[in-house]
This record gives sequence, structure tokens and C-alpha cells, in this order.
Amino acid sequence: MVVEDTPGVVEEIGLIYTFVRTEDGDRLVIPNEKLASDTIRNSTIRSREKVAEITIQVPLGRDVGAIADRLRGLTEGADVFVGELAGNVTLVVRAAAPDEPAAERLERDLRLRAHEVLRAEGVYA
Repeated sequence: MVVEDTPGVVEEIGLIYTFVRTEDGDRLVIPNEKLASDTIRNSTIRSREKVAEITIQVPLGRDVGAIADRLRGLTEGADVFVGELAGNVTLVVRAAAPDEPAAERLERDLRLRAHEVLRAEGVYA
């Protein structure tokens, strides 16, 4: 977002103020009434593209690297990473989709494919 020629990232939108972190680390506190009355450029909204995302729980004792590698093959361009290590490993699978309906369809498909992979790896009996 750019406010008065100052680029930054919106950190929080509150009831009265919006907080923006600038590229040099400063924090702008902007009254929402100013944002409502001024022109703002939001450079993050460039296309309809969305991200399909699923999370998968895997026991800590499993070879998480091998499972992540297999999950990367679920769809072209899939990004797989460890999201959390609390009780189980939470693996996150993300893939680009052209729009919201396609992202929802892809999420459903990724869940089915991930289940097949995890069964083949012996994670799910």
C-alpha cells in the first residue's frame, strides 16, 4: 500500500486507526477517516489468482522430509513446508489457482491426493 508517496505493509486495521509498517521499519498510524477520504494504491491486488492451501498432520516419528517431497508431487508448483511442531508435524501444502472457485476445487483434490500419498507411505493405516 502507498500512502502519501510512502510505501508500506498494512500490519493491523483497528476500529479507529490503521497501522502500516514502512520499508525503513517505521510504523505509520493512520486514522481510518483519512484512509476513507484519500486515494490509496494497493499494489497487492493485481490479479484474481488465489492460493489453495491444505494442512496435514503427520506423527513426529515419521520421515517428514520424505513425506514433504512426495507431497510436492501432488500438483505442479506445489510448495510444502513445516507449519508447526506441536504434538504432530503440521505440513502445509500450497499451490496457485487462477481464481477462488478453482482454489476451492484444488484444495478438495489436494486433500484426496495427500490422503493417497500418506496411505502409501504407511502414515495412515
